[in-house]
Amino acid sequence: MSLKYILIIDSFADSFFNFMINFILLKLVGDEVVVTYGLAMTYSLVITSFLRMILFQPFNVLYINVDGALNEFFFAFITYFFLACFILVLFYLISPGFLSFYLLLTVFSYIAIHEFYRLALISLGLPYLILFSPFFICFYLLLGVANSFFNFDTFLFLMAVCAAFELFCFVVVSFFKTSGMNIYNLRLDTFFDRYFNFYNLKSRLLSALLQLSIVHLPFVFISFFLASNLASSVFIFRSLFQPVQIVIKTLDTLKSKMISGAKDKKKFVGDNIRVFILSSLLVGLLCCFSGFLILYSFFDYEIDFYFISSLICWFFVFVFMSLIRPVEFLQVYLNYYRAMNSAYFFALIVLSVSLAFVYFLDFYEFISFAIVLSWFSLTIFQLNWFRSI
Repeated sequence: MSLKYILIIDSFADSFFNFMINFILLKLVGDEVVVTYGLAMTYSLVITSFLRMILFQPFNVLYINVDGALNEFFFAFITYFFLACFILVLFYLISPGFLSFYLLLTVFSYIAIHEFYRLALISLGLPYLILFSPFFICFYLLLGVANSFFNFDTFLFLMAVCAAFELFCFVVVSFFKTSGMNIYNLRLDTFFDRYFNFYNLKSRLLSALLQLSIVHLPFVFISFFLASNLASSVFIFRSLFQPVQIVIKTLDTLKSKMISGAKDKKKFVGDNIRVFILSSLLVGLLCCFSGFLILYSFFDYEIDFYFISSLICWFFVFVFMSLIRPVEFLQVYLNYYRAMNSAYFFALIVLSVSLAFVYFLDFYEFISFAIVLSWFSLTIFQLNWFRSI
């Protein structure tokens, strides 16, 4: 099986269980648990965004095929993982009392370790091994719902087991493929230059901070300020479009490492913008239609202005998100973090002002409009930069 299809299956399985768990919790447990899980997922994705910008993305774009790079990547990941766990403690301390630290740590560990595991196994030439954990979790969810024995604590335990299994599997596979990970084989000058260089780290951290703010700030906002039924509906609307995230994630992994071999970088990015946006439009329309049927038929959502407008807004959020990804390939490759950061900074201003209007004018039903407006402004800023080079 080719790498492309393996990544599509892996992304589909991950997105499917994230999609399923929100609906299962809403149907079997209640709005409060949907918000709790959604907040834990948001915090986890916030920290993983940092890891993606300072560790995963540079490795995938620049070093995945370089001899000895996997050893450095592993020890950099371990270092940043424990640092991230410390940040998780801080997030937990400032969070509402209903959030469990065990839930937060479990969700983050699975997301971060699976992303590391995916890139590491691709580097080792054994990508099919990444499919075990998401398939196992999906199997439990489907079996639990079909036989009415789903338990949220068991689900979290399985996520923790899968994360531990993936680390163990990587250590075993790397031992047979490369004689294992050895700290004594680290080339310290290269190690620190790639993952701990102050100038690069500063630029990447700022990029990650701005990106995670525009992506995740709205979900922190709704968890603190919206009623649980309204907050849970926003998490549900986001979950409906997880298949579009599959497309973005798969194309991202496949295409981002191809830019170094492209002779005409601008043409490469332009071609991929068309590929990304066409794919997201087709999958997004399917999600919009199926989401309408699911929420109306099985969850008794009223077909009103909030329902229709939210579906449309989230459709465009993911379209805009996919459209700018090829531009960011080029910015990372050329080390143009300043241009990327400027675009995200102005989009964050748009988001902050929009959320302020929602809060102070008590227009909570317009939260999705605030989110899509920020992504629209980001897309305009990024495309203007791309046209100017």
